[in-house]
Amino acid sequence: MIRSFVILLIIILSIKSSENNQKDLCKELSEMIKNDQKHRKQLGLQTATFKKVFDSLKEVNNLSQDEFSKLNSEERNRILTKARELASKPSNSSKKERDSIWQLQSEIDNYNTQRLIEIVKNKGWITKQSLGCQEEIKTWIIFRHAPKTYFAQIREIIDKEYKGNRISQYEYEVIDNHLKGRPPMLNKKE
Repeated sequence: MIRSFVILLIIILSIKSSENNQKDLCKELSEMIKNDQKHRKQLGLQTATFKKVFDSLKEVNNLSQDEFSKLNSEERNRILTKARELASKPSNSSKKERDSIWQLQSEIDNYNTQRLIEIVKNKGWITKQSLGCQEEIKTWIIFRHAPKTYFAQIREIIDKEYKGNRISQYEYEVIDNHLKGRPPMLNKKE
């Protein structure tokens, strides 16, 4: 009786430990992905597209799409010209500032890539669903920004995970695209 109780207690504790490890890994991956984007926004690598700027200008002017289309051509052109101007505006930071920020981002990319390689080698490809994470985790984005020094290891990992049906075709393709120098990808949706 006592032996059965001890075995049951060990099983319960190991399940609890596993759940805590998964929660910790969810948080770690979520933080890694947040850090992946940390300095890219400052560097203007995720600049506003013309559409986003255009939509913002319509909103500032309290215009729906229908109202915008009813404006005279001069007024429409004024808003469109301003949207093009804002969307193409270069960053105001100096080259020295951009280089410093890029150095910080490179250090994050190196750490994230090394850590994700380690995680995937030990646990296989990780997704929000496979870990049961509450946090949004898109692990592919880390390999999408990986430095070239890791390309051979990443190639081996994604090929193995894809053959094992543990990585989606989309995730495989966006990482593969990065490893191939990012040629244009046509009709790819997340």
